[in-house]
Amino acid sequence: MKLIFENLASGIYTGSIGHTFTPSRLAKDYLFYPTWTGHYYCSSDYFTKRETFPTLLLMYVEKGRFHVEYRNKTAIAVKGDLILLDCVEPHYYHAHEGLEFFFYGFEGGNSRDMVQQILNTRGFLIRSPNNHQISKLLKTTMDYYEKHEIENPYEASMRIYKLLMLLMSQRELYQPIKNNPVEQCLVYIHDNLNRVITLEELAKLVNLTSPYLSKIFKQEMGASPREYILNTRMNKAKLLLAQTSKTISEIALETGYSNASSFTNLFTENIGCSPTMFRKLISLKSF
Repeated sequence: MKLIFENLASGIYTGSIGHTFTPSRLAKDYLFYPTWTGHYYCSSDYFTKRETFPTLLLMYVEKGRFHVEYRNKTAIAVKGDLILLDCVEPHYYHAHEGLEFFFYGFEGGNSRDMVQQILNTRGFLIRSPNNHQISKLLKTTMDYYEKHEIENPYEASMRIYKLLMLLMSQRELYQPIKNNPVEQCLVYIHDNLNRVITLEELAKLVNLTSPYLSKIFKQEMGASPREYILNTRMNKAKLLLAQTSKTISEIALETGYSNASSFTNLFTENIGCSPTMFRKLISLKSF
């Protein structure tokens, strides 16, 4: 639902736009999903103070100053800064005159765990090399919602996943990967998902010892190489089950398993239901 503000109610200037979303059952059960987004121009009368609100919230300051109080700390965000809040916790923010900002509310999957990890390690005011990439993604998202109010839930989920990856990374993403061993491993893993990949193989690829590669990989990705490979295989399998009519045996081979039985056992153990049942559940969900 699109909201267009035409007066100074609540300190929001004319020209500000917001969008609210109602997630499908599919999105609630399996995916990340947006809850509300917007682009606000504000007077100094704009503020929000809540004890709790059921969403995660990312805000980007395009212009002006933004006063934020969260987790017993106070900060002033300025142009180029990001603010990340888990709104189930008490929070307060107010605008200085002339504030312009973008915001994106989201939920679903393990997004809250990921946000808590970011908050606990980096704080709620984020100044990182990835801020400009995040701002571009937020602006592109606003443009998309201006033209299309309905979005495929898989595309929305991937958009949020990309935002979270940018937020979690301690370095700039999308830089040349030539000298980054973890990035080289990621490319190699995604290019070779249809066959067995070992830690020793990855270590040899980047000319590092296996223990050291495992250490820096987990620091960067939050999972060991083995865990990352497994999760990537499962994610690809879920997409193939949901979006294609390929057989279980074909999907097993495409995700690196020599037979359907091994694939089915691992899928059931990690996802909580068999591949066949997952496909049936997906087909029952409406978009």
